[in-house]
Amino acid sequence: MAGVKSGRGMKSQFVRVYLGFAAVVLSLTALAKVNSILVFMMSSCMEGVPLFGSFQPAAITNEHILGLAAGIEFFVVLLICFSPWRGLPCLACAVWGSICLLARLYFIVSGVDCGCLGGILKPGPVTNIVAGLLAFALAAGGFVALKITRQKAKQLEPAIAAPLH
Repeated sequence: MAGVKSGRGMKSQFVRVYLGFAAVVLSLTALAKVNSILVFMMSSCMEGVPLFGSFQPAAITNEHILGLAAGIEFFVVLLICFSPWRGLPCLACAVWGSICLLARLYFIVSGVDCGCLGGILKPGPVTNIVAGLLAFALAAGGFVALKITRQKAKQLEPAIAAPLH
């Protein structure tokens, strides 16, 4: 019986540690994107070279894409910090990590180096690998944490629904 309780505690601890990790990573990458936007606006180094190549509409600039991504990342951090439901930030992290992982795959396949990590890492193969690993960690960890929170909610459900006699 003691092993079962410690297993439950480990699962809850995983969710807490994961959400803390996700909040730090997303805060840093969002700040790096804001930094990239400021650098791109001050220099015309990325003008004319769309991040998503021919898939990117001409009306959408690289700054728009990075600004949107930074906004989403800040929003997910707010969910992590203030959401009363643990499953919601886990789901948001999992979905955002999956989207970033798909974008990473595009950049790796197309050979484009994204400057989305700003001053943290210069664009290049190392940045693609690090960003890909972070995106994978966000996605995989988010889905695992979501599964844990759903299992915990199902365990608590009968206790909540049981009538008091």
